[in-house]
Amino acid sequence: MNTMIQHLVLQTFDECHGRLVALCCSEEAELPAQIRYHKALFACPDKSCRIVETSAGRPYLVCIMGPGMVAAAAAASHLLDTHQVGLLVAVGFMGRISDAISRDVVLLVSKTANYASAGALLRPGQIDANHVRTWSLSEEIKRLALSTAETCRLPLREGMVISAEGPLHDGDDGRQLSRLFSAVGVDMETAAVAQVAELRNRAWLSLRVPSDDADQNAAKDHAAARECGLPPAIGQFVETLVDRLAAPVVGVAGATRADASINRDAEKALLSDSRKTVFHPFSCPNPDDPFSPRVVERAFGVRVWDALGRCYFDGIAGTKNVCLGHGHPAIFPFLVEQNSRLAHWPADGYTNEALVSFSERLARLFPGTLRHVFANSGGSEAVETALRMSREYHRCRGEGHRYRVLSLSGGYHGATAGALSVTGHAASRSGAGPLPEGVIFIEPPISGEPSAVEEALVRLDHALELADPNSFASIIFEPTQGLGGVRPLPPRFLRGLLEAARDAGALAIADEVASGLGRTGRWFDFTRAQQEPDIVVCGKALTNGTIPLSATVASDLVFDVITAQSSSLRHGHTYSGHPLAAAAACRVLDALNQLDVISSVNARASEFQSHTANALRQLPHVADVRSTGLWIGVELRTPGGGGPHPIQRFSRSLTQNGVIHEVLGATIALSPPLTICSDDWAAIRDILVRTLREE
Repeated sequence: MNTMIQHLVLQTFDECHGRLVALCCSEEAELPAQIRYHKALFACPDKSCRIVETSAGRPYLVCIMGPGMVAAAAAASHLLDTHQVGLLVAVGFMGRISDAISRDVVLLVSKTANYASAGALLRPGQIDANHVRTWSLSEEIKRLALSTAETCRLPLREGMVISAEGPLHDGDDGRQLSRLFSAVGVDMETAAVAQVAELRNRAWLSLRVPSDDADQNAAKDHAAARECGLPPAIGQFVETLVDRLAAPVVGVAGATRADASINRDAEKALLSDSRKTVFHPFSCPNPDDPFSPRVVERAFGVRVWDALGRCYFDGIAGTKNVCLGHGHPAIFPFLVEQNSRLAHWPADGYTNEALVSFSERLARLFPGTLRHVFANSGGSEAVETALRMSREYHRCRGEGHRYRVLSLSGGYHGATAGALSVTGHAASRSGAGPLPEGVIFIEPPISGEPSAVEEALVRLDHALELADPNSFASIIFEPTQGLGGVRPLPPRFLRGLLEAARDAGALAIADEVASGLGRTGRWFDFTRAQQEPDIVVCGKALTNGTIPLSATVASDLVFDVITAQSSSLRHGHTYSGHPLAAAAACRVLDALNQLDVISSVNARASEFQSHTANALRQLPHVADVRSTGLWIGVELRTPGGGGPHPIQRFSRSLTQNGVIHEVLGATIALSPPLTICSDDWAAIRDILVRTLREE
């Protein structure tokens, strides 16, 4: 497959969130000899069809080809929808692919030299003939699109038709592939599916309708669809997929897969080995629970499966890392390409294209003069870098005596010594001392009420004056405290922090490791203050959880002062500016923009406020409901009489009902992938409310 064709295949796969590959090839395409798939579906010599699947339990790539493929794909798509199977179906072979293809594609069709076929795609919804006639298509394509829908008695999908040219090509390449596959009738499209499946680590299934060139054979298939619902091959195809992919019953109470890759005995053995060899962060396996820690086998989209095949909604986006959903294909090809060129090289005295591209993309998301990116691995490293920058900034200005940091109680900034020293979350600091000195904590507002905000601002002024404002190097804060229970700081208080830092001659550091990159319905949460900090820290969502990466972004002022000195900032880490991580982040940032994730997050946030927030507040167990964007905190009441707090009991029930979540003190927190669809978000919210009612 030549570079251009491969790029188009991968691009379409990416645009469709990895649930579909639209096939693309041309007569001059060269297929790599190393393809070695031995199971596939081909047109057999007797023109019958058969289905063979590989790697059961993985998301499928599906291809339907041959005369009648539009009717077949429309019927298959309709039945899969009926069974709530979230699978996308591709038809034909693509020669040109629009950049505007939506991630919601359901059905792709094409017109080739041999196959007269057409159809519609993108967002669900019936459309009439007048809408179809507005498409920029030939009259023949319009006619076929309308007749296909009428013949199959199926709704079209709103959107556009993609056309391609060039005949199907079996020739010498086909014969060579036949030998490789130990089968007959191998074609370019099947090879394209195989290669993309390999690159994406996806199982694949290809359905080939018996192929004749004559349009009347397509009409016969259409007639069969009308008379018996589906051609037998399509029925078998749908039955196979429904058996594997019918919407899983979410939660422990649901049925487990008969073919779970790890059975119960094997799971116990794995757990035993894990307890002996794995030192788990932030947790300790419960010896009284035979299934602690839980074995996670795989994840896709917003769902995750354990070793026994039980399905859960990922209500935490892998601790807010997986912003695009699990298994999103936007990143992998760029990693493969970058790895083939430059996987690692130090940024100390060197630069590379991936690092520069990432820095430019990230800087474009910031307002004002925040445009100088220091890339590290994790959030703790990024905070350490910000603290070091602030000290270096003052040293370069001849104010090396500034060393103090003002931080907020309840805030969390990381697990390394410096980051932990400015962390105000008591449980996180427990047992870690003695920590670096010079940090002063104040209580943030307990609510957004004006009186509470003013009281907190008084505490801020008093703390600075008491310790001498000229001794402070920085003020650090999370615009929304995460570990503290999902507590957005009021805008007036945020402005007060920024103004206090400026008045004291200190630098303001906004820690947006968790809240940044769209989580709160805006690129960065500090923008609620309508003022800019001097340094911003971000991470988590940068690479969709694939490769560790964080960033400390400095303003012109900080950058210019430090770099104006002859000495450099003597700070960094082995993986600072890692090219492979930077390449991943480039694609993630592009995808976040292309998918208009900010609008999506705000739509999901509106759904929560409209349909769920008040219902939760009316429940007797609920003390408070806090939210910002796609970040929800439900605080439970402390029972009277000194009884046990219900949070752990409720958490167990919520997990059993199929929603993975965080427990933050007395608060249940949800932060699903930013691309979660409305239906899945509604299902999570319904489970949350129902579980609380039952408790």
